[in-house]
Amino acid sequence: MFVYLRKYKLYIQNLSLYFLASLIPMFLQVISNPFFAMNLSPEDYAIIGYYTSLNVLFAPLITFYLLHYYMKRFFEISEEERFHLRSTIFKMLLLFSFVLTLLSIIIIFIYITYFNRQSQIAFFPYAILSALLPFFNGIFQLQLVDYKMQYNSKSYFRFFSV
Repeated sequence: MFVYLRKYKLYIQNLSLYFLASLIPMFLQVISNPFFAMNLSPEDYAIIGYYTSLNVLFAPLITFYLLHYYMKRFFEISEEERFHLRSTIFKMLLLFSFVLTLLSIIIIFIYITYFNRQSQIAFFPYAILSALLPFFNGIFQLQLVDYKMQYNSKSYFRFFSV
């Protein structure tokens, strides 16, 4: 049995780093939730939940599934072409994400102003902060995908858990 463990030691270490990197943010959320509960009112929780649910709707539109394309092409192209593809996707994420972030802010404003007047949920600053999260998340996810595809679990762990 120990022979098999030595053989797969690197795989087990990498897997444990990926797993630990995903556990740390969940652990921080569990720890910070009581502090939010002590200091937020039910209305504040409602506002956070409302904008988080809208954020989930717009996040796939903002990233355009460019990361899936990058993962698909990663091993099919050379290192130089990969660099150009990554830089192109980075530029597209910046440009398209900015445009779609503005568009999503406008859609949220129209929805709150005209179709959901009775809710009395404030637009500013929550909608802007909520719409900016997917914008920055796309760039963050691109770097994480790059680390994953290069089998660089240590950099992934440092980048994801910080």
